[in-house]
Amino acid sequence: MAREILEKVTMKCPICRETHEIEVVQEVKSTYLKGELAVCLLREHYCSNAYDTFETEEDKVLNEASMKDAVRKSRGLLTASEIVAIRKQYGASQSGLAPVFEETAKNRQNYCTL
Repeated sequence: MAREILEKVTMKCPICRETHEIEVVQEVKSTYLKGELAVCLLREHYCSNAYDTFETEEDKVLNEASMKDAVRKSRGLLTASEIVAIRKQYGASQSGLAPVFEETAKNRQNYCTL
């Protein structure tokens, strides 16, 4: 998948230090999370003045979640969004879902944050 432009925003660029239109882009990339390869969709901001990308704090949060889900999938585990969908389907809280997976609510909470 090639780099896809999600939107364009005007902001002060931390790379070139000018205020201009920045592209918010996403692209499939390979990276490592805790020593495990994660092939996932990552979001970045692109500065056309410097021909370089940077991550905002929001990008970092979204990218970390994407990497964690990629690692979970590679292990054959449910992703965070799949667990949320199951919880919604059954109207269950994290602690309410724990007995289904035969584990404690604390383990489930940790799993949701890997």
